[in-house]
Amino acid sequence: MNILLVPFLAVLGLSAHVQLAQAAGPSQPNIVFLMTDDQRWDCFGCYGRPEFRTANIDRLADQGVVFDKAYHTVAICMPSRATIFSGRYFSNHRVGFTYPNNLTFPKKDFEDTYPAKLKGAGYRTGFVGKFGFPVTDEAYHTRDQVRGYDLEEHLSPYFDFFAGNGVHFRGDFASWPEDDKLKEIFDPKRPKNERTLKTGDAMIRFLETQPKDQPFCLSVSFYAVKNDSDHDMYPPHVKEFADVDFSVPENWVEGKNTKLPEVLDNWRGVGLHKARTSTPALYQRLVRRFATQGYSVDQQVGRLVAKLEEMGQLDNTVIIYTSDNGRFHGSHGLYDKAIHYDESMKAPLVVFDGRLAREKRGRRETALISMVDTAPTILSLAGVEVPERMQGRDYSKVLHQTEDMADWRTEVYNESLFLSKLHGQRKNPKVAEVNERFIAENQSYRCRGVTDARYKYLIYYEHDPVIEELYDLEKDPSEMNNLADNPEHAEVLGKLRARTKAFYQEIIIDHAVATTETPAPPAANGSKRDRTPVAANVPGWKPFLMEGASVLVESADDADGFRKLRPTQSDGRFTANQKTANDPLESLGDGRLATGIGPVFPNGVRTGAYRIDLGSAKAVQAVTSWSHHYKGARGTQKLAIYGSNATTDPGWDLGKFTALGTIDTTDRAKSEFTAASLRAAEGGSLGTFRWIVWAVSPVTAAGGGENTAFQELSVETAR
Repeated sequence: MNILLVPFLAVLGLSAHVQLAQAAGPSQPNIVFLMTDDQRWDCFGCYGRPEFRTANIDRLADQGVVFDKAYHTVAICMPSRATIFSGRYFSNHRVGFTYPNNLTFPKKDFEDTYPAKLKGAGYRTGFVGKFGFPVTDEAYHTRDQVRGYDLEEHLSPYFDFFAGNGVHFRGDFASWPEDDKLKEIFDPKRPKNERTLKTGDAMIRFLETQPKDQPFCLSVSFYAVKNDSDHDMYPPHVKEFADVDFSVPENWVEGKNTKLPEVLDNWRGVGLHKARTSTPALYQRLVRRFATQGYSVDQQVGRLVAKLEEMGQLDNTVIIYTSDNGRFHGSHGLYDKAIHYDESMKAPLVVFDGRLAREKRGRRETALISMVDTAPTILSLAGVEVPERMQGRDYSKVLHQTEDMADWRTEVYNESLFLSKLHGQRKNPKVAEVNERFIAENQSYRCRGVTDARYKYLIYYEHDPVIEELYDLEKDPSEMNNLADNPEHAEVLGKLRARTKAFYQEIIIDHAVATTETPAPPAANGSKRDRTPVAANVPGWKPFLMEGASVLVESADDADGFRKLRPTQSDGRFTANQKTANDPLESLGDGRLATGIGPVFPNGVRTGAYRIDLGSAKAVQAVTSWSHHYKGARGTQKLAIYGSNATTDPGWDLGKFTALGTIDTTDRAKSEFTAASLRAAEGGSLGTFRWIVWAVSPVTAAGGGENTAFQELSVETAR
């Protein structure tokens, strides 16, 4: 028996014997959030595969609650981590790797994450390990890794104790406060193969320095089990699995899986499977390596529980164990993650609450849980108010068996927005055009869908025609039989298709945008500022299509062309006004418009916005813009279009609007006349709105204005 396991068994046995915890006590609980990297949900004894030797985590499960239907909202590390911290879906915060969802996380939003809220409520907050995404003064679109990033400068307002790296941005290792013991733990001379032990040592150091009369929240993000090089393996633990033959899932595919949608040939997981897991020998070689790393993590869990017992804090501590995403490891003929099958999307989730009475522990829970629920649940457990902007649900009552399950969710939402080929184009200044080309060439496998208690639905929504998949998880848990074309399941397919559309519309409300050209942090040499170019107010229009509308973008170079684009006149008289960056505190020129057409303004603005009040909620079929250059000074034109059906005036707060798309005539910058229209296909609509806003972006590289003689913006509504 491993020496670290003995005190853990004694600890949990003691806790069960004395039953120290009833309901929540008068003091706030301590919270420890443990997360691994790329660890599949079924790589644990408590999830049915004892060969992985996770005895400490299994004991935690025996004294806690194991969630059997927990899911990642997005199964790739950076956006998953941003979702876990913020309680917001990826399409809402948009912090990820590839355009257009490649924003940094702004500090104003990080104020509404669970570490920031807990610190504000008096908790001592700590972080150890892989942080994973950059927090910057303002949100901006990255073209490469954020450089010259000072972790302490940007993150010390939220963490009292820190020992870790940025990993996916140039945030080299940092630690604070000044601590000789931490310097010893992370001595550069210490072998790289002790990376998980170092993380465990820093975790224990946080507990050793914890004041007695203050609650704490410690977030530990292990670098394991991701990566499989020799320098990632702790040698004594390698020996534990040297002769183990691991079980092989029934959906592991030797060689290429010809049943996959062809669009997935564009996903890196196909080629990686061929190189790493496509034969029995390759499969066993790598699974031993992931088991080794998981075993190293398990030992740190044993150390954690033993230390909490030593401190007398175990009975007032909540421990949450999960991962940031799964990994295929040959299942479905894929390697890597992100795609929506369970090996990627299903999450391990074990929660130990030392305050719970014994009869409420040691059970399995089948409620549908999403990783977006993590932040609101942590705050609720701490008795801290959950910010309205968080989109997840607090599952603490599910944990404590006080939730009315008739009111609990009936499905979870998942999405995948990462394109590996587009990631390789991140430095390309024309990445938006590359993105559109990939979509036009049917190379996009962006996907969204929902999973309910029995079925999983997913749609590759940018493929033409769309590709849909439907799986009966009860009869086909390995997801090997796609039922999307089965007429017997047409009703289920239609229901989940509609729920996916509705869910997407719900989560993109108040989504993140980069509204200004925000400089990147100082360059690494400290001598210059890296002014990474920023996209217009919203990125390319495709990610923000109103569901149910097939949207067309058209343009024209002359007045005759504009007359063909211009919407027909509609019933009602609309009111419009203009707001410009030259006069940011006032609305200018309120005026009545001709029926359905307008406004027309003399224009010399650098940036600005135009708003139309439709008077009542109307189905909008098209929005159109045109402008004429003045004295040859025509600049490029980008208009971001938003709509709201709010019954009260939402003002100029675009956070209260839904982004519909952009009109971009950049490539017509020198045209004397430019017109463009964003419109629904025949018989469709962009959505139902009362308020429409056009936000004009900066129009030249130098930030100069359009200098147009005049400009017209128009809207067509259903009669």
